[in-house]
Amino acid sequence: MRKILFIWDSKNKAADINLKNKLKITLGVISKDNWEMVSNAALMVDARDAGKVERVFKEFGVNVEWKKFEVEIASFKRVIA
Repeated sequence: MRKILFIWDSKNKAADINLKNKLKITLGVISKDNWEMVSNAALMVDARDAGKVERVFKEFGVNVEWKKFEVEIASFKRVIA
């Protein structure tokens, strides 16, 4: 399963609050099964929804430094011996 990991650092508290509010609105239209907050400044979304999230980060431009990474989530079967 292909996912995109977004990691960011806001240059000030106001930018951080505004970014998170905008992300909440954007994530509200994406199915809960397609995204996960990994930490306070890291978000993983399905590759097909990444464009919506990327537009939010681009909107904040110079106030937020961000990177995106493509992540492959491997499925595995747990074997109990």
